[in-house]
Amino acid sequence: CPIQITDTSSAHKWQSRFNTSFQVIPPQLTDFEEPENSTLCPRRLQLIRVKQIPIFSSVYLFQGREWLTPWLLIADENPVIAQFDILPLVDIGGSLSVGIHLDIDTKYFKQSVEVLICIRRGRMPSRKTSEMICDDERMEMRLDTNSKRDGNLLIPYPQPDTWFIGVQAKCFHN
Repeated sequence: CPIQITDTSSAHKWQSRFNTSFQVIPPQLTDFEEPENSTLCPRRLQLIRVKQIPIFSSVYLFQGREWLTPWLLIADENPVIAQFDILPLVDIGGSLSVGIHLDIDTKYFKQSVEVLICIRRGRMPSRKTSEMICDDERMEMRLDTNSKRDGNLLIPYPQPDTWFIGVQAKCFHN
């Protein structure tokens, strides 16, 4: 699935146990600095299985309210979490192949971008303040605008469970 980076920023900030407020934050051109005592909730998306013509082949697409798409737009202040299910009887055997492509138009986008992708079974990737942490290096990919724009990860015989893909971008001045 291609990933497209945007420089618009909006975030949900947790204020209390019963309400959240929506706050628009101006675009960040350097590392995002999270205020103390605040936790930004990552945006969560569901991946929907779409059967392919070849037997035992499926593709997952991001589900919106009224659409399915292979594209994911991310900003640099907070990770995006996508989740999907590997089913116990339907998905026996085979391999899970995760392919990511970083798609940035460098004519209009004058920043360097690093993207961390972390895949985890059963739980969302860990976070320390605003940083996503991948507990297993074998389950992560790092892409950037200056060298590696494509990443692939092959997971043989994935265990049935809910799987999470965390994606976090960092933008830097060139």
